[in-house]
This record gives sequence, C-alpha cells and structure tokens, in this order.
Amino acid sequence: MSRDLRGQPLFLRSVLCDLALSGHRPTAGHAAQVRVQRPAQLRDRLAGCLHAQPAPVRDLAAAIAAFGDHGEPDLVRRHARLDSVGFQQALRTLHHLGLLAPHDTPRFIHRVVRDAVDSALTVAERERSRDAAADLLHQAGHPAEHVAELLMTVTATHRPWAVRVLRTAAQAALRRGVPVTAARYLQRALLGSTGVFERARLLVELAVAERDIDPAACERHIGQAIRLLPTATERAAATLLMPPSLLGEAPPSAVDLLRRVAEDLDPAAPRHGYAREIALRMEARLWHAGHENPTELAGAVERLRTLGTPPPLDIGGARELAAVLNNAAVLSSAVPAPEVAALAEQVVEREPVTSARVGIALPLVAVALYAADAAGGIDTRLSCEQPAARPQAVVHVENALLQLARGRLTQAREQADLAAELDDADWREPTAAVRAAVAMETGDIQLIERLLEAAGQRWPDSLGLRAMLQLLKASLDARRGRGVHALDSLLACGRQLEAAGWRNSALYPWRPRAIVLHHRLREPRPALALAEEELAWARQWAAPAPLGRALRLKALLPGGGGVPVLRESAEVLRGSANTLERARTLLQLGRTVESGKEAKAMLREAADLATACGAPWLTERAYAALGTTTTAPSAEAALTHSERKVVSLAGRGLTNQEIADELGVSTRAVEKHLTSCYRKLGVAGRRELLAGRSAAGAFAAR
Repeated sequence: MSRDLRGQPLFLRSVLCDLALSGHRPTAGHAAQVRVQRPAQLRDRLAGCLHAQPAPVRDLAAAIAAFGDHGEPDLVRRHARLDSVGFQQALRTLHHLGLLAPHDTPRFIHRVVRDAVDSALTVAERERSRDAAADLLHQAGHPAEHVAELLMTVTATHRPWAVRVLRTAAQAALRRGVPVTAARYLQRALLGSTGVFERARLLVELAVAERDIDPAACERHIGQAIRLLPTATERAAATLLMPPSLLGEAPPSAVDLLRRVAEDLDPAAPRHGYAREIALRMEARLWHAGHENPTELAGAVERLRTLGTPPPLDIGGARELAAVLNNAAVLSSAVPAPEVAALAEQVVEREPVTSARVGIALPLVAVALYAADAAGGIDTRLSCEQPAARPQAVVHVENALLQLARGRLTQAREQADLAAELDDADWREPTAAVRAAVAMETGDIQLIERLLEAAGQRWPDSLGLRAMLQLLKASLDARRGRGVHALDSLLACGRQLEAAGWRNSALYPWRPRAIVLHHRLREPRPALALAEEELAWARQWAAPAPLGRALRLKALLPGGGGVPVLRESAEVLRGSANTLERARTLLQLGRTVESGKEAKAMLREAADLATACGAPWLTERAYAALGTTTTAPSAEAALTHSERKVVSLAGRGLTNQEIADELGVSTRAVEKHLTSCYRKLGVAGRRELLAGRSAAGAFAAR
C-alpha cells in the first residue's frame, strides 16, 4: 500500500467524506478512530460519497477527472457546464471534502479519487467526457501531446482534427527522444485514418518511430505503406527508411523488399533532383546488403571503377553510393589504401555532419579512413562536428576510431565506453566492434569477458561481429595460456573471412595474431608462411601501420630478415599516425641493434610513445631493456594533446564549464582529462596543478 493510503493524507480525506455526509465538522480525533483501508475500499467509499453530492459537484468532479493534469479552471468549468457562481460553489465543496490538491488548477489529491469518479460513470459517459475535454484543450490551443494523452483514453473519436493532432504529438515525442510514445500516438491515429494517402503517410511515420525500438515492425509497416504509395520514387523513399545494417547482412525479408521496390524504378527514365537522389540511395543500399557475398563484393568494386576519377559526389545519394562501393574495396583490399583514403576524404568534405541518422555514408567512411591509416581524414571531420547536430553515439564511435588509428588506447577506451553508455540502436554494431578492437589492443581481460558475455545477448548476427567474437575468444585464450585453442579460433576466423572475400587485416587482424601464436608454440614454418602472406597483403594495401606491423612480425621469425627488416618497419611507421605500432617496432629494434647509444635512443623513444599511448606494459619492457625501472618518461610524453589543452586552460584559471565551452566538449570529458592529468603529473588535484602551472604550461606549449 502506498504511503498516501497508509494513513495519512488520503485516508483523512476519505474520513472527511463520511463526516460531511453525517453533518459533522471533521476533527483529527475522528481520523484516529478509523482503521486503514485498502485502495479499492477507499475508492468505493469515495464513490459513495460523491454519489450523494449535488449534480453540480458530481459534474465538476467528472470534468476534473476528464482533464487529468491539464485542466485550466475555465476549461473545467465549461466542461461541467456551470456558470461562475455554480463552479465556485462546487469547487468549495470538493475542497471541503478534502479531495482537491492545493493548486490553482483543479486537481485531485490522489489518483484513487479520479478512479472513484470514473467508477461512477458508464463506459460511454467516461468516453464522452474525455472526448469533450480533448476538444476543449484543442480549441484552447494546448500542446498536441496534452490533447493526444486524452485521445489515447478514448476508443473512438470523430473529431476531424484528431489524426492531425496525434501526428503532431508523435513528432514532438520523437524530438523528445521517446519513440515508444510516438509509436503509440501513430498507431492510434491509424485507427481514425480514412484516405489511402493519409494511411500510407501514417504507416511511414510509424515505421520511422519504430526504427530504433522494433526494426521488424518498422519493416512490416514499410511493406504495408508501399502498397498504398502511388509512385515508384515514393515507394523507394519509404523503403530507404528501414535501418541499414552497418556491419552485417540485412535480413532476407528486407533485402527482398528492397529488390522488389528497386525493380519498379525505370532505369531508362531520366533522373534529376529527388528522383536521382532516391535511385542512387537504393543502389547503395542494395550493394551494401550483399557485402557478405564474395560475388556481390567483387561486383561492388567493379561498379566503383565505373564511377570515374573523381566520382560524382554532388548529392547525398552519390556520396552514399561512393562510400558503400569504397567499403567493398576496403573489405576486399582490391584498391590500395591511398586511393581508398582519397575517396573517403572527398566524401567527408562534401557530406553534411547532420546526415548520419538515416544514411550509411559517414560510418563507412570513418572505417575506411581507419583501415587506410588516414587518421587525419577522421580528424578533419571531427573538427567540424556540431555536438547537437548528430546522435552523440556517432561522434563517440568516430572519436574511438580516430584514437585507435593513432594508437591512443586510453582515449579510445573512453570514447568507446561513452558510445556504449548511450546504447543507440543505430550504432550498436559499430560500438560493439570498436569496443572489441580496444579490448584486444589493451588486453583488458575484464573488458573482453564482458564483451563476450554481451555478445550472446545483444550483438546482432553479422560476419563482422562474428569475426570480432572469434578474435576476442582467441585473445582471452592466449592470455590464459590456451595457445592451441586461441590459434584454432584465429584460423577459423580467417577461413570465414576469406570465404566472404574479406581480406583486410587492418580491420580483422587474425593473421598477425596467428603469426605470434605459431611462434610461441614453436611452429616456425606456418608462422613464416603466414608472415609472408601478411607482408604481401600489406604491401598491396600500402597503408603504413599494417605494413610496418607486417615487417616487424616477419623480422621476429627465424629467417625473417632480422634488423634490416625491423629498420624498414621503423622507417615505414614514421609515416603512420599509429604511434603505438611505432613504439612496438622501436622496442624490438632497440633490443636487437648492437649500438648501445642507438639502442638507448630507440628504447627511450619507445617508452615515451608507449606512455603517451596508454600502454604501460610496453613502457615497462622498454625500461627493462634500458636496464632501469626508475627512469620516468619525458614530460612531453606524459600528457596527451587534449590533456595539454585542458591543463593550459586550467592554468589560466578557467572553470571546468568554461574549459568545456572553449573546447566544445562536455564537462564530463574535461573532468576525465583532469583526473588523468592529476595521475600522470603526480598531483592531488587542481590546487596542486595550478601551483605548478608553469611546468604544466611548458607541457601545454609543446
């Protein structure tokens, strides 16, 4: 029983009804003599109390019940059909009975009072009352959602404005981020729709509301809508509202629907403006739907070559098509990384930052730039982000990719976790993939275990995520000493990817990890064979980070080339944004070269880079190779670029909010950066940081 019903305020009010009926003035002593009752008993007693009241009091109570929380005094009076004097008298009676809350707007003190009023009405009377209240709210210009709340309590209404109000209320609910409520309003509107076009429009809007909460229902309602839409272009536009599968294969039913609608588009018809936009998006979506099929993947690469250089990117559909076809080139490694990066950067330059909700161009472009070791392209895009313009999960996933491409593990982990906290259904697949990549790079066993547990519950079924799952399992097995099991998982992963034509080791590094495991298991021949394959692929792909890694892995093996190959790796990685890969190569090279001075310089640089990347295990190895455990990393390596900015602004006396405004980030991000700075600089808080701001300023200025 609720606290209100336990004793005190509401029960006293029910006692007041009894006393009013008996003609006594209520006192606190009367209430103390009555035992606590259940809500149903209270409702019945209240209903009996109200039934004994004069008709104006009953009518006013019914009017208040009809409006709920939205009844203004004049609207309530008009609903009850009372003049000003009668309204005030009836209002005083309800106050005297203790049934009204102390508000200017007439409201009952508790829901049980409204239930009691409703119980005294027939179903038809209650519906007429709610319908009349909705009409009065609408006439008075109240927000559509207030009117819609009342319409939702009515089985049927014949108000000519009802469907329009419900649609407007649904749009408002979507803007508030409540798609479930929007879907309820639109489902109710469908019951009152009459014309074919109006019904088609409502079905499309309902599908949009269901994109994130029920993709199957979204697809079903799109299928119903296209039967009612008059033109092929309108049917295609409606079909494109279905959420695309960014990493995996679309459901067969969705692909079938896409193909059926695409067949209606006349390929010989001239396409300009909107019709061209829709046709290009349909083509992009169909190519993307088949990207797990090796034949479709090869066809997409051939289609990419027909676009020309540079390809047309004047409208969103053209950019989406280019991004999808470029993604096929990334997965298959059929086009060198520099060409992939160049096209991706052209799309970035032309694509508005507000277009990511429905389109798939931007997420695929971010993946292409990451795989091509072109972090500058992602950085260019993020530098023009407007935080409110796009879903925040998008920004965090792209930031995580940027940081991974640079080898900055701490920052990548932070961004991936922020994306996961938002739990945006449109970005669940990319978020899972990015978190898996972070977990494998950091070797965080707890994170790997959490991801493996979540994979069985929430991860969509797609080739990309299945591959990530196998890579995670292999990483966990390897760290727990189950090398044979880990190797089996990696080789199985490789077979699946190769069968689909997915050969890009930058995205799914099964071969580099298998090389290391073969080496640990003292299997030099298969290790060297895989290393040769990886190096051949990396030279063809021509991205610095994968190529530098492939050279380093081969150099580690007997007969792999040794120091000269390691030097080539280091030289290649000078042109890479990935400082973590450079740190790994420098560590290995510093351990191997004979010159003591050169080795120390390499190991010192490796330690600094590893520290900046958030890879303490590499830092420790570098210091161990230097023969010391006490040497601290250089000041320049201690703080990241973003942390230096925050320290600099804090040193100028800015508050966290002012720093956030200056950098265009959240205060939470500022707090995280400061906490990291305190730890790295060995200070207890902002006071000590500011006390030593001259040193901090030196870091920030570099």
